[in-house]
Amino acid sequence: MSDTTPDKKPNAAEVQETMGYVDGVLGSAGHEVTDPDTRELLRKQAAGELTGEEARALFRKQQGLD
Repeated sequence: MSDTTPDKKPNAAEVQETMGYVDGVLGSAGHEVTDPDTRELLRKQAAGELTGEEARALFRKQQGLD
């Protein structure tokens, strides 16, 4: 995974690498994220478009948890 700063957003290959890492970690624990809306939140977080806090808040809203 790449080191990103607010001035440097990851490129498409780095985002894809991060998503592969996420899928691998989840898969090793017997989990998989298949919901397209949730995967898009993960992708946006990996791309530096959302913070973790923002992604979690949007996920909770999407799931009707807030």
